[in-house]
Amino acid sequence: MRWSEDSELPKASLCDKPTPLTRLFAPRLTLFAIRFAHRSLTIVLLALSGTAWITKFITIDLSIYLAVKFLRGDFWHWMSLGGSVEILMSLILRIIVKVINDFTAIVHMSHPYEIGGVP
Repeated sequence: MRWSEDSELPKASLCDKPTPLTRLFAPRLTLFAIRFAHRSLTIVLLALSGTAWITKFITIDLSIYLAVKFLRGDFWHWMSLGGSVEILMSLILRIIVKVINDFTAIVHMSHPYEIGGVP
């Protein structure tokens, strides 16, 4: 059915009867927006101070992230390659996923097996 200028719009909308999932979406989206703005502003302000501060910040942030992943037993990634290759690939993939999530705020990477849930 096509809508014309004189036809009525549907009376109900998504906000009339919010489901629990809908009520969860708004705060989660707000948290992601605040986190993304905070991360971007931090990098910009550190860039004004010099590149050494950015390097220190990202190094400390990644170190804390990897330490928490290792202490919780979540460090190993889903690829089971065995031996030192598995350690190297887990390290590389954890760092890549963390950096991509920090600077793009892709919702799918906040899965508990990747970054760890709500920021």
